[in-house]
Amino acid sequence: MSRFVTIGHICHDLYPGSLYPDDPGTLGGAVTFAAAVAAKFGIPTTAITSAPYNHPRWGDFQELGRSLNFQPVNVNHGLYPNDGSITTFVNEYNVQGDRIQHHPSRNNPFDMRHFPQIAKHLSPEDIVLIGTVTYDEISPELLRAIKGEVNKVGITLQGLLRYVHPDTKRVTGGPFPQWREIASSVDYISLSLEDLQFPDGMSLLADFVRICPLVTLTDGPCGVHIYSNGAHEHIPAFYLNENEILGGAWTGAGDTWTTTFMCARMHGQPSKKAAALAHFYTAMKIRKDPELIISKPDGIPSLPSQIEIEQFRLLNSDRVMEFLHQNNLLADDLQHLFEGHQNAQEESMHLRIET
Repeated sequence: MSRFVTIGHICHDLYPGSLYPDDPGTLGGAVTFAAAVAAKFGIPTTAITSAPYNHPRWGDFQELGRSLNFQPVNVNHGLYPNDGSITTFVNEYNVQGDRIQHHPSRNNPFDMRHFPQIAKHLSPEDIVLIGTVTYDEISPELLRAIKGEVNKVGITLQGLLRYVHPDTKRVTGGPFPQWREIASSVDYISLSLEDLQFPDGMSLLADFVRICPLVTLTDGPCGVHIYSNGAHEHIPAFYLNENEILGGAWTGAGDTWTTTFMCARMHGQPSKKAAALAHFYTAMKIRKDPELIISKPDGIPSLPSQIEIEQFRLLNSDRVMEFLHQNNLLADDLQHLFEGHQNAQEESMHLRIET
């Protein structure tokens, strides 16, 4: 099987109500969720980021790599402005999962200065996901250089479609100047309807669909729209009850969906079945056990274990089988994707940490 490589800023996710980067926080970022999910599926994974070497979140990322058997790589030079800053977010949600976000600080964008270090960890068979969380996070020149070294490149556009108010640090949406160069340099674009909530957002989606061979547009509980070489399909989401959503774990849900979709494709599933499998795994990530009074822990701890997945399947067999049947999936398809999940958790191999 090909190797999975994900590139992006790890994040210092702060508790709601705080805008101070030195406050206690947790490890986040699209690259973090992507690496964790792919590694849990048993796919050889390398995760490339840029963060201060002395920041606790880089230490957390290294420890996560050790525990899940993926390889963390830090290409921070320590020589340029913002190299000493950690990319930071404050995420606040209402009960429906709608998010209010602030972005107090960020590390340097990835550009051609980083390419020599990144290229050392790429090979022609690799499948790459660029997990953006902030504006201008990667230059088109670097993206094209990466694409020339690997098999396929996908990108989550969420970060590039963010505008940060200079005074309040409040995040809103908006187009980015280099969208055409970015879209023409990748094989797959992942974004959500939430990302396009600005004037001409849907027009920009039409441009992405015209330029890129594969685009997925997630729409929360309404499912996903898949645009592939002129064709369009809608795949409904796996239904969660209201008491499963209330207090659920929303941060990283989109990154979890995208990575599961790509992993299922790497396992040979067509786009429609891969989307359905991504729906199921992401629902398990978001879902809170209705019998629990407290909210589900957010962040990486919310990714479901093999035991949680099996317990849900046993207790909700009719519900799961109906979903599989609607999407022309067999129970074996679900098991084949998730069997690496258990194997990855059981392995004790210690990967070398490279910087």
